[in-house]
Amino acid sequence: LIDSTHTLCSPRSQRMVWKAMSVQSKGESTVQKASLLFALVLQNCACAILVKQSRTHSADWVPQTGVILQEMLKGITSLVLAVLMGESMQGALDPIELLQSSVPALLYLVQNNLQYVALAYLEPATYTVTYQLKILSTAVCFVLILGRKLTLQRWLSLGLLVLGVVLVQLATFKEDGSSSQRATGWGGQIAGLIATVISASISGLAGVYTEKILKGSKVTLWVRNVQLASWSALIGVLGLAGTGDLSGVWSNGFFHGYNGWIWASACNNAFGGLLIAAVIKYADNILKNFATSVSIVLTTALSIQYFGLELTMTFLTGVVIVCYSIFLYGQIPIFFRTKAC
Repeated sequence: LIDSTHTLCSPRSQRMVWKAMSVQSKGESTVQKASLLFALVLQNCACAILVKQSRTHSADWVPQTGVILQEMLKGITSLVLAVLMGESMQGALDPIELLQSSVPALLYLVQNNLQYVALAYLEPATYTVTYQLKILSTAVCFVLILGRKLTLQRWLSLGLLVLGVVLVQLATFKEDGSSSQRATGWGGQIAGLIATVISASISGLAGVYTEKILKGSKVTLWVRNVQLASWSALIGVLGLAGTGDLSGVWSNGFFHGYNGWIWASACNNAFGGLLIAAVIKYADNILKNFATSVSIVLTTALSIQYFGLELTMTFLTGVVIVCYSIFLYGQIPIFFRTKAC
């Protein structure tokens, strides 16, 4: 018995136990990251496609209600997660904290509404690639609001990002473009482009502002999500009243004109907001950038197959440049080695 105990407690045995535990932990971490990667790719790819389908297959509904619905779903889920994880509710009803949350909530609400506007005119692939301009707006806001400095490599990646988006837009503005362009005309394409650029700009500003108020705040991430969702839903209802759609929603019902595509879009967008929080906590920049690039490729393939997108060399070149710029901005060397500064 003494020998057995001595064997179990020996340094060699302890090292073996720690090694086994380390391997098990590494395996669990790999599975966790793989699951997040799959979920993130699926959500990113489905986002533009589901919104596009909701706009195409149901004209008799108010898109603003879809945005309100997704915020309500996100808020309820965040509240449940906060309770299950035992997060402190301290500051949840603090007037200053609530007031701070109202700003990004308004920005996110406008961004989500512009998403529906943009995809009424653009192919999902064109929208997805162009929306990556949010990286540019985020970088600019980091410099102006948080006072951060960008490396030369990141400025180069932003230049490549803009070049890639310009090539994609030039490809879609050709005379014999996609079926979406033939249906909406150049005016529709320009409207979709403007809506996407504004949405991407607002996304960057909202993200940086949210990061700014999270620092030094007693409010946890999930509780902050509850605040943001509550504000967005409230402002969304006020927006319905301001646009005159509230009376129609009141008489016809909130879910008037809803179908499977609309429900799927709202649930997917709500899930996306929660997924980003999980990625920030459990994953890394490499996984996020890889998932974004894969989703761009998949969205392009599906747009060719189901939305009549005509793949040209100009469009393909733009997609490749945008994907590469995403990795370059994340300080991840692809074709050559660089040092992250």
